[in-house]
Amino acid sequence: MRAANDSAHYLQQMEQFYPKKIDLVLTRMERLLRKLGEPQRFMPPAIHMAGTNGKGSVMALISAMLQANGDAPHGYSSPHLVRFHERICLNGRPISESALAKLLRHCLKENRAQPITFFEMTTAAAFCAFASRPARIVLLEVGLGGRLDATNCATNIALSLIGPIAHDHQEFLGTSLRAIADEKLGILRPRVPALIGRNRAAILAQAKAHARRIGAPLQVFGEDFGWQKRRKTWRYRDRKGALDLPYPALVGPHQLDNAALAVAAARALNCSDASIAQGLTHARWPGRLQKLHWSCQQNPREFWLDGGHNPHAAAALARWAKAQCADTGARLCLISAMMARKPARRFFAAFRALAPRAYAVSLPQHNAYSAADL
Repeated sequence: MRAANDSAHYLQQMEQFYPKKIDLVLTRMERLLRKLGEPQRFMPPAIHMAGTNGKGSVMALISAMLQANGDAPHGYSSPHLVRFHERICLNGRPISESALAKLLRHCLKENRAQPITFFEMTTAAAFCAFASRPARIVLLEVGLGGRLDATNCATNIALSLIGPIAHDHQEFLGTSLRAIADEKLGILRPRVPALIGRNRAAILAQAKAHARRIGAPLQVFGEDFGWQKRRKTWRYRDRKGALDLPYPALVGPHQLDNAALAVAAARALNCSDASIAQGLTHARWPGRLQKLHWSCQQNPREFWLDGGHNPHAAAALARWAKAQCADTGARLCLISAMMARKPARRFFAAFRALAPRAYAVSLPQHNAYSAADL
């Protein structure tokens, strides 16, 4: 049985208030924040990031750079990999069980059983946590979309980041890339500096037009900053000049795009060049091309874990896998499970040329593909 005062007990309660898990409006969040005393107004300045993929990796890189620079940022991300506590980090560390339980109990009490989503409630709890402890910066990751995401109630934004924009969550954000981009660009604020990473030309043009319309100073990948591959290093360049940097610890060629966006953000925060270089090599983000250790010496295999779940992510994973197989002569084997709302055919099409062996696994959730259907 769950103890009546542990965080799991309160998280379970939060799932009962609003059975529709995703409902993109801000009115419920704004109501709860008023009840809580407007904690968003007392948070440290935030770096707010939206995008289809790469948000967690970019934020992990920025966090490592800030910590190398002597700062200890707060952070909010979703979903978690193992424990909910990973979502809320205070001064670089996951929130403690006692602090989380206290926050959730307080938010439940102030909400008074009013309709609200799980994500809205836990975001409000994160805002309360950030308002209660000093930090130089909060790394704030959008949950879904941007314009109507609960995190967009934060008021003290120092820098807005937009990662790659691709098809995902069309049932909530719209079927066209333009509609999806409109939602994600909704985090930009007047007079708040913004950065956008590698994207299609049409998306970049849309971002520049939106930024001009609202008065947000925008720097664009490929125009204001970018990178070049070198033999043992990679070269980052922007208006301030060029940096020759070590390759990031995060695996995959797509991580250089993420790293360039992270470096641009770190330079905007006046991190030293040495801190940026150290952060690149020290960043960790489990579940993203994470190599799992395998001790069988007689039949060695490399096992890699990744949470990619949309066609854009599949394309990046397939490019990496193709290079690995070409270098080692190995054959790819996919072991996969997937939620039923994901476009499985389009996801696995990215791997077709690699002719992988493939195995499917059923998930216990009712809204997941069965192994047979997958």
